[in-house]
Amino acid sequence: MATKSKEKRTITAVSFLAGAISGTLSTAMFQPLDLIKTRMQAGTMKASPVVSNVGMMNMLFSIIRNERFPALWKGLIPSLQRCVPGIGMYFASLTTLKTSFVGSPDQNISPFQALFIGVVSRGIAVFSLLPITVVKARYESGIYTYKSVPQAVKQIWIREGVRGLYS
Repeated sequence: MATKSKEKRTITAVSFLAGAISGTLSTAMFQPLDLIKTRMQAGTMKASPVVSNVGMMNMLFSIIRNERFPALWKGLIPSLQRCVPGIGMYFASLTTLKTSFVGSPDQNISPFQALFIGVVSRGIAVFSLLPITVVKARYESGIYTYKSVPQAVKQIWIREGVRGLYS
């Protein structure tokens, strides 16, 4: 019994680690696209506070021209703080729930079970890390002038309370 429990914890830990590693790599690789998307959604650019109908390439070149190339990775830290544990949690939850349903992560499950496990696993990760998602989006938008992630969390908490972190 103790061996089976230890094996389940090991499988869950490996799943978490696999998710965390994939989260790290994909976040670092796609951060520039995420930044451009956030800026376009916010309708802002450093050179002009409100810009409408700006294309992706125009936004890219504007960021590089006005803020320099490394600015494309602005918001990488909050993105990593969200994605690394988030994807790790998601993978670990998938493994744990599947093992709970069928006894082994290697056994097949029904489409309904897969849907249920996926929804619950994603829900756990999203709800747990929504405050970091809010900080990340605000940090990248260019509208807010946070100096660090902890400062952003503190300001949101003071000004808006828990509702601000889940907005």
